[in-house]
Amino acid sequence: MEKARHILKGLTAVLMVTVLLACMVPTAFAGFEDEIFESGGYLYSLNADKTVMIHAYSGKSKNITIPSKLDGKKVTALGESIGYLNVETIKIPAGITLIEGGAFTGAPKLKSFTVDKANKKFTAVNGILYSKDKKELVQYPFGKEGTSFTVPTGTEIIGAVAFYGCYNLGKIALPDSVRVIGASAFAGTGISTFAIPDGVKEIGFNAFSMCDALTEITIPGTVSVINMFAFDNCTSLKKINFLGSEAQWKKVRIDSYNSGLEAAEVSFVEYKGAVKTVKASAIKDTSIKFSWSKVSDASGYKVELYKGKKLEKTVYTTKTAYTFKSLKKGTSYKVNVTAYKNVNGGKAYGTGKTVSATTKVAKVTLSSVKSTKAKQIDVAWKTVSGANGYKVTYSTSKKFTKKTTKTVTVKKQKTKKTSIKKLKKGKTYYVKVAAYKTVSGKAVLGAYSAVKTVKVK
Repeated sequence: MEKARHILKGLTAVLMVTVLLACMVPTAFAGFEDEIFESGGYLYSLNADKTVMIHAYSGKSKNITIPSKLDGKKVTALGESIGYLNVETIKIPAGITLIEGGAFTGAPKLKSFTVDKANKKFTAVNGILYSKDKKELVQYPFGKEGTSFTVPTGTEIIGAVAFYGCYNLGKIALPDSVRVIGASAFAGTGISTFAIPDGVKEIGFNAFSMCDALTEITIPGTVSVINMFAFDNCTSLKKINFLGSEAQWKKVRIDSYNSGLEAAEVSFVEYKGAVKTVKASAIKDTSIKFSWSKVSDASGYKVELYKGKKLEKTVYTTKTAYTFKSLKKGTSYKVNVTAYKNVNGGKAYGTGKTVSATTKVAKVTLSSVKSTKAKQIDVAWKTVSGANGYKVTYSTSKKFTKKTTKTVTVKKQKTKKTSIKKLKKGKTYYVKVAAYKTVSGKAVLGAYSAVKTVKVK
């Protein structure tokens, strides 16, 4: 192992790139204070736990596999980049648990990533690096061919420096699922127009700086903060489509060094479409169907499912009904439906309407029905989570006709048996049990158990 406080002479070119990146990208390598070591062409520093963080590769290979160990120490992280100048493909091993923003800014020729399937933190799709659950797009390769890219639905976070410097990309489309735009995420790209999804509330530091081809940006009314340098040096930006009112725009906190915004004309788009009614129907233990009134000029509807104050799921649809499935049994939900109008790649929202509904509790398993005493039966069942109680229904008719049927209410969730007395001796009875949930003062029954028969002593 060779210890070095300064980068080796052979990395002069890498340093030149690094200096440039340090000036342009706040999250990139900007003057290392840690001790730098070299092994097998890799430059690295040590983490607090003595594992390795790699920062650069100075070897000749164009296709590299990040080593799992260097100098006998486990490699666990890829840190802010000093450079991978000639590298075209990078394979990430299973042991990598941390990749810092800006880890690949010194890789101008990089075309694709691959990730060991055993890695629990990251994965690659079509050469693009994502978190394992694919909710974060970590890095788009700077040298990847193509002039446009559509971020996959389900992506929620555009990571720091994710598209930084991809000037060949003239068009990048984001799905409605995106909630976070990281620092320098799109800085220096070749985009000419761009629409920010309505789930985004804050535009990250330096997010669109140096996008000198950008002429038009669509910003949703949900945005409340535009951080420093977000639109700095966007010299061609002429138009801002703000999907909200002028009063809303005035409340947006716009930090300093956003010269691109200052020079652009702001237009306000307010949509008046209002959903009048929302109804819940076909309520089952794990699903609820919601339907709503049609808004004649709407492009579609945003349907938000809440459990308490937590947003569980958001759906965009052009239909006037949607069924949420895989819900929790015996649980109260709230759904808000809002009509929207498509405007310049974004969505302008009207007035929404909310309704609440509760899924039915689970189907009860009837354990046993026995007659141990004269004119009496003992009924036992398995308790159901989320229930407020149980309805034990018994009848001398297997069709449970109204005249022959009676019900006993058990008002405790943990109770799992009851006895029914004063029955007819020698008579056969049919028994079933259902759990119930009390909603707005009314008992909402779950599905009945299978029917069991018993002959009374």
